[in-house]
Amino acid sequence: CGHWPSFGYFERGKDNKNLWCLHCGTTWIFDKVRCFYCYDSNPANVNTLSKTDEQDFGIQVCKKCRRYLKAASGADHAAKFNFDSTYLGSTILDLIASKEGYVQESSLSIEYIDPDGKEILDYQNRII
Repeated sequence: CGHWPSFGYFERGKDNKNLWCLHCGTTWIFDKVRCFYCYDSNPANVNTLSKTDEQDFGIQVCKKCRRYLKAASGADHAAKFNFDSTYLGSTILDLIASKEGYVQESSLSIEYIDPDGKEILDYQNRII
């Protein structure tokens, strides 16, 4: 649907992550150590903050573009993971990331209309 991912899931033992869209419910596979927003794959820049009491939850951050993605890890296949309720119950991760200076792309559709009325830009599809 063109929206940014809202949540990530890392299956233990896999070299990728499963991304999930809040809007359409689609999941797709993406590189484990790669920022979805700027595509940086330098392990020095893309890593995980784990500052919760629950070891299975964390925040994948990118030092290059300062964005983050809330994430969980587990032994279950991604098809069994409940993205909806986990996303809704993970607002503490947003607070932690914000305190560390990271931002999350809006899950809402945002449009910019040129003041002259000549151009409509879909913010979600803009390439960095």
